[in-house]
Amino acid sequence: MAIHVTAFSCIQAFAVPFLPKTRDTLVEVRERYNIQLDVVEETELLAGKMLPVGTKKPGYHIWVDRENLYNNQASYHFYMKDGNAERVEMSTIYTTKEDIKHLNRRELKEHTAAKSIYHFGTGMVPRGETWIYEYGLWLPSSMDDSTQGIISQWHGIPDRTSILTPKGKVITYSLRDFNQKVLSKMKFKENTGIDLKSGKPNGYYVDQGGYPPLSLKIGGGYLHLYARADVNKVTDKSDRVNLKPHEIGVVKYSPGRSKMITIPFHKKLDQLPKDKWIDVKWKIRWSEWDGPRTLKDGSIKLYLDGEEVLDWIGPIGNNDEHGTYFKYGIYKAGQTGIEVKLGGYKQYPAKAATEE
Repeated sequence: MAIHVTAFSCIQAFAVPFLPKTRDTLVEVRERYNIQLDVVEETELLAGKMLPVGTKKPGYHIWVDRENLYNNQASYHFYMKDGNAERVEMSTIYTTKEDIKHLNRRELKEHTAAKSIYHFGTGMVPRGETWIYEYGLWLPSSMDDSTQGIISQWHGIPDRTSILTPKGKVITYSLRDFNQKVLSKMKFKENTGIDLKSGKPNGYYVDQGGYPPLSLKIGGGYLHLYARADVNKVTDKSDRVNLKPHEIGVVKYSPGRSKMITIPFHKKLDQLPKDKWIDVKWKIRWSEWDGPRTLKDGSIKLYLDGEEVLDWIGPIGNNDEHGTYFKYGIYKAGQTGIEVKLGGYKQYPAKAATEE
């Protein structure tokens, strides 16, 4: 297990040919973390206790911008030159030595093998609760109808020890049994089981996670929100369903009926402020599961610069025990690339705001 013990590494951004010289004063965030495995120090956290994740190849960057402040704090400039890398983001979930001090050496080794260290981390939100999320968003005027990418998302946290057998049966193991009975025979490439002897897929799948229950995306000339529900204990990634950015209010189910998706909010890019900060505030009540395949309704309220632009009720969430965590930055850029600035971040239970 990688344990980091020093502050995050920043250097002056190097000159690259595809970027204007006006960005040469930005400070590059070099470090990237694996939130499932890494144990970090508080000094390594950025932007209201977040960790940088994703690729660090040239052309896919996170910069600290200490000149373009948001609420008198440094902001973060995310850039992906094209769609040939997966993500440059910052994640709210992180694990410190204090979080895992109760684990003995054997337990620590087993959680590392199962990639479940982050189950003990800080930043996750339990299902069934109502939380508020706030941050700043800066959309550059360079965005157009070809610009694509997810710029904020809430992700599920799988239990990591549930598998789907080739006969379609879901088995949830204890951590020790998962390591001894499953990982002794196979490894998993993302969610797909690979036989250790033959090196070939063996028909098993692990609960690796799924598509994000909520994702705010740029695409087709819109800023739009995807809301999803996934009833399977082990996500079937082949049972997919998609919507076009303009299909607001449409509800679709995947062919196997394991997933539901809708777009409760969209707004044309040309109707949104550019090159200035937008205050973003979410109030989200996460769905609870009522039985193995029934999801209670949750709710979403979205405010842009203090104006309520969404008040929606419906199912949101994956069939996970551990709730959700938030990320912002860029995920899955289009081939023409995308850049966005995000600043500040705080999340807190809605009841805390009521008590103030």
